[in-house]
Amino acid sequence: MLQELLETRVMVKTSMKKYKDEVLKRLLNARQLALKLIANVTYGYTAANYSGRMPCAELADAIVSKGREALERAIKMIEDDVNGEYQGSQVIYGDTDSLFILMPGLSKADAFRIGRKIADDVTAVNPYPMKLKFEKVMMPCCLLAKKRYVGMSYEAEEDEEGVFDAKGIETVRRDSCEFVANSMKIILLKIFERNYHGVMTFLRQTVNNIQNIPLHEFIISGDFRGGYAEGAVLPVKKIAEQLERISSFHIPTHGDRIEFIIAEPPPQEKAATVFSCVFRLDRFIEIPELRIHYDYYINRKLLPALARIFQLIPLRVYFFPNNPDSCVGCGFQGNLWCQVCIKEPQALQKLIATSIKCEQTFRNCSKLCRNCINLRPTYYMNIPCYNVDCNVWEQRYQIQRQKIEKKFMGHYYRKTIKHIKLPNIVE
Repeated sequence: MLQELLETRVMVKTSMKKYKDEVLKRLLNARQLALKLIANVTYGYTAANYSGRMPCAELADAIVSKGREALERAIKMIEDDVNGEYQGSQVIYGDTDSLFILMPGLSKADAFRIGRKIADDVTAVNPYPMKLKFEKVMMPCCLLAKKRYVGMSYEAEEDEEGVFDAKGIETVRRDSCEFVANSMKIILLKIFERNYHGVMTFLRQTVNNIQNIPLHEFIISGDFRGGYAEGAVLPVKKIAEQLERISSFHIPTHGDRIEFIIAEPPPQEKAATVFSCVFRLDRFIEIPELRIHYDYYINRKLLPALARIFQLIPLRVYFFPNNPDSCVGCGFQGNLWCQVCIKEPQALQKLIATSIKCEQTFRNCSKLCRNCINLRPTYYMNIPCYNVDCNVWEQRYQIQRQKIEKKFMGHYYRKTIKHIKLPNIVE
């Protein structure tokens, strides 16, 4: 049975390379993963003494022992290199059933040739049906820790461009947010190109324009496990308790993904903790005064992830938080209006032009939202919508977060104009 499962999985993975249709490739990838899980479950069934359906500790120990024995035999054969055919190849990482082999100074074509040679030699010394399969060449590659690596992978010699391949890092982890994942991927691609100046330029632009990034990229999700201790300080537990107070139908079950966002603490609360700044997404949207805690996402999410990558290259990054407010007129950091622009009529005219443009965009977006949810045509009515992935919703949200009314009230000539207060984005 296991032999048929493994051979079928190899056949499905081989067929994936023959098709370019993305939908079909995703379907085949899901099938080969399902076959892999079914084969792996055999070990779990035999290793579970009390809850397993086929408990057999001897068989489970034999699986682990034989796998380790075959791995050590392969490592020794590569390091000995009796005939000198491997050209100085070094095993730098060996997991349960896989090997990472470093081939310094060799080209991609040589790596494919020697890699296939090693796979054939290791397969020849193992009993049937044990087989070491040559999967891919990664060039370049960053091996960070156990089961954590990233690089550009090539599965065939004819591949001109590598595919970004990451395992166990923030670009693919579900407990990360899109802001960190997208930034990490762009930075890694620039590092692979040795464009270190481009890395610093991108980081500066990202930090300086972080307020223009869509809201949905800052949403963090975590697994709800249940059974938390009473004094546990976990964002997932806090959100679950809030949902439970709303209704019994909102109580999450084991394994549910719970989303939350980190808001900036009020200025008067200097001793505020991150736990106190955790909000449900709908609650965060309903309170216009809340702002995203950008410093937290940079200092506690992005920079620690980058630090693990920057240990491999001569590059160090330091972040000094700046005042997020800047003068509406000149754009320099400081208060809402600097001493010069607060009495400058041209600065107020610039704000009026921006206000008219924002009001027109808001009116058009609201019309689209009303048509989307079949709401009666009232412009000044709040639109109950929480679809943060919608581009139209994001435009309305960004306009309301600009706080144009507050900017008008801060100018010296504020009494000479009349402006419209925009309704809240949700009820």
